Amino acid sequence: MATDNVGVVSALVEITTADGNLFERGVAVEVDAGTGYWMYTAMSTIPAVAAAMINVRVSDRPGNVVEVTEEKAF
Repeated sequence: MATDNVGVVSALVEITTADGNLFERGVAVEVDAGTGYWMYTAMSTIPAVAAAMINVRVSDRPGNVVEVTEEKAF
């Protein structure tokens, strides 16, 4: 979920190994306009690894950017 008082306009998702090797990158789409719920659908199977890092970079209308990274265990 991503919300902003002036409106989120884009969300870019990157999935990497813990040491930074890129699995895939792509654009998330807002499920329903104005809801703040964004979805990214992976285009490939992520290999079995101990953990992956999921980074989301969100931009609002004036161009401000916020980035969040979380670790996901598989």
